[in-house]
Amino acid sequence: MRVKNVSYAKAQAEVLYDPQKATVAQMAGALAKFKYKAYPLKASN
Repeated sequence: MRVKNVSYAKAQAEVLYDPQKATVAQMAGALAKFKYKAYPLKASN
């Protein structure tokens, strides 16, 4: 996993990850342990 962008003003962060190693659900679950929420971004980039 690599952090792509962090916006403290929007309270958002974008990360890049290898989908062969982790799913969106796994990433969200891992972040939930630290009381963060994860949502997939639309593939518009």
